[in-house]
Amino acid sequence: MNSSIIWPRSARIRRTDATHAGPPDPVAAARAEAERIAANRHLALTARMEHILADSTRLDRTELLSGLTAYHQEAMSRPPSAARYPEAQPWVEYTLAYAQELRRQAELNDWEIAVLMSLEPYLMFRGFKAMAVKWQPVERCRAAFLPDTDEGPLIIKNDEGDLVIWQQGPPLPSKAGRDAFWWEHVDWMIEPAACGMHFDDEPEEIFPLPVFTMVAEHAATTPEVVAFLERYAPFWGAENILVVDKQFRVMAIEKTSRNFFEPYAPDAKGRCYVSGMSCRDYTTPQGKHVQNKRNEYCHLFGLPDDVVDRAFWKLCDDLEAMLKNGLAGMPAKVKASEVCALFATPYPNGLAYDNYFCHPDQAFGANTVVTYATAPEAGRYYRWQRSADGTTWPREAEVCRFS
Repeated sequence: MNSSIIWPRSARIRRTDATHAGPPDPVAAARAEAERIAANRHLALTARMEHILADSTRLDRTELLSGLTAYHQEAMSRPPSAARYPEAQPWVEYTLAYAQELRRQAELNDWEIAVLMSLEPYLMFRGFKAMAVKWQPVERCRAAFLPDTDEGPLIIKNDEGDLVIWQQGPPLPSKAGRDAFWWEHVDWMIEPAACGMHFDDEPEEIFPLPVFTMVAEHAATTPEVVAFLERYAPFWGAENILVVDKQFRVMAIEKTSRNFFEPYAPDAKGRCYVSGMSCRDYTTPQGKHVQNKRNEYCHLFGLPDDVVDRAFWKLCDDLEAMLKNGLAGMPAKVKASEVCALFATPYPNGLAYDNYFCHPDQAFGANTVVTYATAPEAGRYYRWQRSADGTTWPREAEVCRFS
């Protein structure tokens, strides 16, 4: 694989040259993660926790740590049924071996391994409700596929992020050989947009299967990816995803909850999108469930109408509507530059964030850190990325042309 390839920042991919021979070596995988932790142990282990605590003044840290480690230990002791999920068995063995080896190589205690492997599901299924903690969610991203722009098919993504951990990528070259184009090396890509809740009903399966590593082993096309992810629906969620394969077959899946699975086919123009922290249809079973859980949360904590959480949900729904209506209003043969302008222009005129506050009580401004777009047939990759210090959003894109 060409080492000079610049990959889309948050995309999951299936590489065309992979052997697909089962789980990787857990010792090698643990070594790579241990090296990442060693490079900045505070950032790897506690930055996420501290971000939550900043908006959770009533949270008792001792109680949180006790509940988290207990949940993680329970999750690791509940592997899925071999009869129901036969493909999962080698991955269960891999996960158990990886966790043990990571603890050894990175010198992790019970709490630290639980933070790395179980923090998010624990908070959603048990932690927030049990401890009556108020937490501000973080919106993460939008993505879209358009099959017929003036540059051919176009895949575009906004990536939001925490400026505390933001690291700017190296400048793009203006030209490169086709072998350096990431699209030439994948069977499919998945672009995620986070879409969780403060808390949710605990699913029947809580073992931390690496579902998106597994799907790269077992699925080579968009229909196969969707079928596999539906079978393993109880093991993943809190995100909406856009799936695009090499033949430009595309599907969106909205999955705020592990207990639901809602796929969305492209529209009449072949366009497809996902938006973070929002449901496109609140009348579906999942949409109703999300609304009910939000209302339950507000009732449990006695929140007024004018509160950051409600303002945040409204903002995310407004952005979803802006994306949906923006795509619907574009002509059949739209200019790629018009699509890029929608994504890269700061809100409220576009879909990007530039230190945006939706409520006076919001602790952190929302920031888009990267917007990137790929035109596979034209051989072009566009990228807007925030300055290294996080203060400046670019007016123009970097462009790399592959030939």
